[in-house]
Amino acid sequence: MNIQNIEVIDLASTYEYVWNNFKVPWEEIPEHMITMCEKGERNKYVISEIIHIVVNELRQIKELIPAKILKKVASDMCEKFPLMFRDIDNDGVVMADGSCTMFCKLHERASYLRRPHKRKLSTTDKVPPKLVKKKVNIMAGCSNWDDRSVNDDVDLKMKVNTCGTCPADLENFHDLLEKTYGDQRQFLNNIQNPPTVLEIKKEWPVLFKEPAIIWHFQKLTSKDLNTLPTIIEKNAQSIKKFGVKIKKLQGNEYEDWETSLKFVANYFNEDLNYFYYKTKEDDNAAKSSAPCVIEIENKNEFFVFMENEKVLEVKSGIEGIKIAFGLYFIFNLQYPHETSLTLEFIQRFFMKIHPDAGTGSKKNKNSKNKVITLINKLK
Repeated sequence: MNIQNIEVIDLASTYEYVWNNFKVPWEEIPEHMITMCEKGERNKYVISEIIHIVVNELRQIKELIPAKILKKVASDMCEKFPLMFRDIDNDGVVMADGSCTMFCKLHERASYLRRPHKRKLSTTDKVPPKLVKKKVNIMAGCSNWDDRSVNDDVDLKMKVNTCGTCPADLENFHDLLEKTYGDQRQFLNNIQNPPTVLEIKKEWPVLFKEPAIIWHFQKLTSKDLNTLPTIIEKNAQSIKKFGVKIKKLQGNEYEDWETSLKFVANYFNEDLNYFYYKTKEDDNAAKSSAPCVIEIENKNEFFVFMENEKVLEVKSGIEGIKIAFGLYFIFNLQYPHETSLTLEFIQRFFMKIHPDAGTGSKKNKNSKNKVITLINKLK
């Protein structure tokens, strides 16, 4: 027999041996994910992350993974954690053990990694003339809007979307946010077809976690969003005094910060209820599709809404103001007509964001002058 043929046969036998003795690398799976598997706490992002880890380990043997090995691995995974990987319907009825579904997921991931990948063009490169003004306005106040450091790394994306945000995890969390910031901006900066809340929740759910919102806002604008509540409270008394002086403020039934913002809205003939709305019913009836805060008075609960979807629960009304305001910048949103000048006042007076060009306001070009006039009167 030809020596070269013997070597080929031996190599094939070696691969066959390694494949057949492959063990799912559970020791590589983060501990909190293993705990979720044991408890059967089903989470599509955790399952995807596990799929990625397993396929990456298989590819260490050979990039072309035999289907029969993927089937065996899928079966082993379902046998190890049946509560996590089994197929269930919307009513919680078990339909199958999940091995077929897991095989498909493993196969899709392995096939994806074998395909050649071209770097995506930025969604902001070509903007129709009619949208140029919109682009200028949504970029207003952003010092790091069009970040081109795109990784297109699915593993990193899954990690940041599933990473814990407790104090012990924050350093790693911020590192993952930094590495995926360019990818987040490329996704969000689609001016012609901006993503909806549901699309953002699907692709980048991390952007609805408070620590991520704070970090992203600072990266985007170079301003610390966490300072907003303190700054509003610090200036509330002087704003109230001015309101009383010009006879546009009476009574004091709200907290100082809320009274001051209500005065600002009234001064501009706007309705703060479109940004901060109180209700005694848990009816989720936001008055605006733009980012806003709803307070359920009889439960002392506070929620941030966007596109009439509840996106975040916060601990107080003023914390909700902080988060809702930050979402306008992060998601490229212009201020709605009903609270346009009030929000521009928050931007300029409290956050000291003074763009050279553009405005977040949907109102006419005099809106900036009206806001600056009030700011000057408060000096």
